[in-house]
Amino acid sequence: SFAPGRPCAGFTGEALTNLDRQIYQLPKGIYITKVTPGTDAAIQGITPGDVLLSIDGTPIADLEGLKAVLAHHIPGDMVSARIFRDGKEQTVQIKLSEE
Repeated sequence: SFAPGRPCAGFTGEALTNLDRQIYQLPKGIYITKVTPGTDAAIQGITPGDVLLSIDGTPIADLEGLKAVLAHHIPGDMVSARIFRDGKEQTVQIKLSEE
């Protein structure tokens, strides 16, 4: 039987510290540092510097939280990612790729 690989959001980042958030006036989330070219995240316009706030309504504060949410999915699933950019929140639909 074919076991699908682990789902991947198509980007990585780091948790924002309280100090970072205060200095840069950012909400709690993951500061996206790298987006993998060719992934749906890249195609949908997610860019380094965006802050991931939640996936499917679940708040994401760190990479462990992101992994925990992705563990409930398989590659090819669509998720709703809430991101913060330029002082505004927006929701982006992303198709998960395979890690």
